[in-house]
Amino acid sequence: MGTSQVEGVNTFVTYRFHDKLAMSQDSLVVPAELRELTPEEVDFLDAVISRAGPAATTFLPILKAYSTVLEERQMDPQETIYYAKLLKLGTMGCRNWGDRWELVRQSQL
Repeated sequence: MGTSQVEGVNTFVTYRFHDKLAMSQDSLVVPAELRELTPEEVDFLDAVISRAGPAATTFLPILKAYSTVLEERQMDPQETIYYAKLLKLGTMGCRNWGDRWELVRQSQL
């Protein structure tokens, strides 16, 4: 009797562990919108991540860096393409923006 209860618990714990692992692996998949970036897009996004600091974990430093890079490059402040790519990058389940960007960069090879 004690054995079956322990087996049930172990099975549940193992299932939950694999469930969480699967969820984290799904969140590490590079979204389709970020798989085939142009050289210009890579350059722009790289500049934003570098300026924000790759250890950034929230969107606020990314937003500030994005605005600064737009201004430095004299780009339209109403542009939405790069902004949308940054939002999509933010959906990836990594520790920080640098890790997210590294996964995207590796997918470009």
